Amino acid sequence: MAAKLMMRRSFWYWDRHSDDEETQKSHSSASRAGVVVVLGWMLSRRKNLASYTRLYKSCGWDCLVCHPQVFNLVFPSGATTLAVSVLEELAKELEKHSCPVVFAVFSGGHKACLYKIIQILLGNCSDVRIEEGKFAEVMRSLAGLIFDSSPVDAVSHLGAKFVSHQVLTLQPGRPIGVVSWVAYAVSRGVDVVFSRQLGRERIDLWKALYSSVKIGPILFFCSENDKLAPVETIQIFSSNLRKLGGKVDMVVWEESEHVGHFRRYPEQYSAEVVKLLAEAAAVYSGRISDRSQDGSEHVLTEVGTSFAPISASWTDLPESITTEISRVARLPHVHVRKGRNKAHEPFHGVELETCATSLVGSCDASRASYTLGMRSKL
Repeated sequence: MAAKLMMRRSFWYWDRHSDDEETQKSHSSASRAGVVVVLGWMLSRRKNLASYTRLYKSCGWDCLVCHPQVFNLVFPSGATTLAVSVLEELAKELEKHSCPVVFAVFSGGHKACLYKIIQILLGNCSDVRIEEGKFAEVMRSLAGLIFDSSPVDAVSHLGAKFVSHQVLTLQPGRPIGVVSWVAYAVSRGVDVVFSRQLGRERIDLWKALYSSVKIGPILFFCSENDKLAPVETIQIFSSNLRKLGGKVDMVVWEESEHVGHFRRYPEQYSAEVVKLLAEAAAVYSGRISDRSQDGSEHVLTEVGTSFAPISASWTDLPESITTEISRVARLPHVHVRKGRNKAHEPFHGVELETCATSLVGSCDASRASYTLGMRSKL
C-alpha cells in the first residue's frame, strides 16, 4: 500500500456542501459561503480528509481537496504542475460566482503546493509562464489561511523524520527501523547532491509564505510534542507575521499527534475553524465593498491596501527577518529557547515562553498574546 501511494500522482476533486444527487442537479455556486482549498499531507487519502471537509461544508463552504504527490517535496516542478491545475480550476469556479477562498494546509502541503500558488499569483514562478491577469479573480478572492501541523521542513533531518514516521509506515509515530535508516540516508544524500538547489528553494519558500501576511486571518494548529512540526519553528513564523501586521491566531496543545489535533480536540478545533471562516468571509465582503465604493481597479501588489491579499513587497519587513530567511535556507530546522512562564494559568496545561532573538532581536511581551491554547512572549 505504501509503495502504491508513493507512486501516486497528485490529484484533486470537489467536495461540495450540497453534494447529494438531487441537490447537485440544481446546485448553484451562489449558495455557497466560500471555497476552502484543502492541501492534504503526503500520501493522505480521501477518508483521511473527510472529517475536515465535513467541518468546512457544515459552514456552507465548498471544498477543493488536493492530494499532493510525495515527490513534490523535492521536485518543485511537481508542485508547480499541481498549483497551476488548482488555480485554473479555482478561476473557472470563481468566474461563475465570486466568493472568498481560504487555504487549509496540512503538514508539508505548503511545500508541495501552496508556495508555488503564491509565486504564480505574484508572477514570480520561473517554472511556468502564465498570462498576466489570468488568475486576477483568484488573487482578489484570497481571504484566509489555516495551517495544521505546518509549516514543516520537507528535507534534511526533519524531512527524514517526516518520511519515516508518517509516509512510509503510514503510522505516525511508529517508524520501522530499516525504513527510518533509509529515509535518513536518502535525505542526507539529497542534501549533499542538491544542497545549492535546496537552499534556493527554501529561500523561495519563506519569501512566498511571508508574502501572505495580508491575506486575511491566519490560524495555526500545533502541539508541543509534535517532532515533525516543531512548535518553536511555527511560533517564530507566526509571531513574525503578527509583527508585520498580520492577523494571527495560534492554538497549541501540550500533547497531540501530527495532523491529529482535530481527532483529539474536536470541539475546540471546530470552534476555531468556524471563527476563522466567518472572519475570512467578513474580510472578503469588506474588500469587495471598498472596491465597489472606489469604483476602480487597484494594482494587486500594492502594499498597504485591502486589495493586496498577497504582496511581492515582502522584503519591506525588517532586515533581521530577511537575513534570517537566508540563514534558515542553510539549516534543516530553526531552534529557539523554550521555557515555562509560571505567572499565568495555562490553557489546556500549556504555557510557552519563546525568545526568538535569532529573528527579531529582542523579546517584547506586549507584541504577542494569543487568546487560545497558549501564551507567548516574544
